[in-house]
Amino acid sequence: MSKIVLFTAILLIGEAFAYFIFLFVKRVFENGWQRRIDLQTVKGWLERTFLFLCLVYNLPHALIAFGAIKIGTRVNDGGEDHNEDGDDKGDESDKNKDEDEEDHKSPKVSSDYFFIGNIISLLLVVLYYAVWLALIKPKCLH
Repeated sequence: MSKIVLFTAILLIGEAFAYFIFLFVKRVFENGWQRRIDLQTVKGWLERTFLFLCLVYNLPHALIAFGAIKIGTRVNDGGEDHNEDGDDKGDESDKNKDEDEEDHKSPKVSSDYFFIGNIISLLLVVLYYAVWLALIKPKCLH
């Protein structure tokens, strides 16, 4: 079997399995099933494909670059007390204190969802790679 065919087969079977895992995770965090394929799903496919390719072709620098990109796109500056112009919020901060407290609950869920989703994705990629290694390396008979 060709390595490209094997790679594609492992990825497609794994992604079919991943689809149902992430449906369950979405159900837990978002309290509802969403069976459509959205941008988040496509990004997950691309991420896992990239990571799997990096492992197959032994590209550790690409894995590091991916981690940096992932962190860079996730970083937000929600901890500062400034508006867009750089001025202190002053009285606006006091008026919206109750609203801000409610908003802090959402990022916690979002961070947990993000963390669990990333861990599951990484575990799936490692599983794909383990299957790849088991199938690609010849078995030694003693």
